[in-house]
Amino acid sequence: MSIVIIGGGGFLGAHLVSELQRNLVKSKLIIIDPHPRLTSFEKIEISEENITYVKYIDTYSATKAAAESFVLSQSTPLFKTSCLRFRAIYGPQDVSVAEKVVKMVQLGLLMVRISRHGREAISNMSAGENCASALYLADKALQKKDGPHGRAYFITDGETIGQYTVWNPLIKALGKKPSQSSLSYFLASAFVTLSTFICYELLNVGPPMSRFELEILVNDNTYSIRRAQEELGFQPQKQLFAKVLF
Repeated sequence: MSIVIIGGGGFLGAHLVSELQRNLVKSKLIIIDPHPRLTSFEKIEISEENITYVKYIDTYSATKAAAESFVLSQSTPLFKTSCLRFRAIYGPQDVSVAEKVVKMVQLGLLMVRISRHGREAISNMSAGENCASALYLADKALQKKDGPHGRAYFITDGETIGQYTVWNPLIKALGKKPSQSSLSYFLASAFVTLSTFICYELLNVGPPMSRFELEILVNDNTYSIRRAQEELGFQPQKQLFAKVLF
């Protein structure tokens, strides 16, 4: 029996694994979830070897990391687990990443570039097609008698993108002009802190920009897919983001 958990579910994922193990269910378990959201990102390509579970921006992030750590620790030859870590999943009819960006453009939040290091930060993205391919390959690996298990894999398109310039075609399509002006990170940080307090504590709504969204926007965060390529045979399709936009 194969069991797939999409999103990980924080403690829900961990509790599910615990229940399955307690009832001696012999299953292959795949957790599909983005990387644990750390409070800061080094200017290096993050790999499975150098990621650490130390500090987190919020409780949601901490529970995701706790769930992943627990799930991977439960992997045995009779109960195999793997974890796929995505970054900014997108695809046709996307109602998550693209919709969020559209709202930010309409609010004018992407009209000014927020800079922490005096330049545009870089990152990776994960196309739906590549995510599906990785899921299939992870499942095949778990079916092999001596295949890898108890392993985490970063899954992206393997292409570096600019955090702002990647959205320029969408910004233009919405009738806006991409701005070249910059805003100090410290001013933006103060705005996020104040707006988060007002929105959550007084208005009971989500803020226009969260702390996580700000930090990932101004810091380089790229992820090595080498392990997935070597152990799963993952070969991502390229140039998919442009196809989604046009």
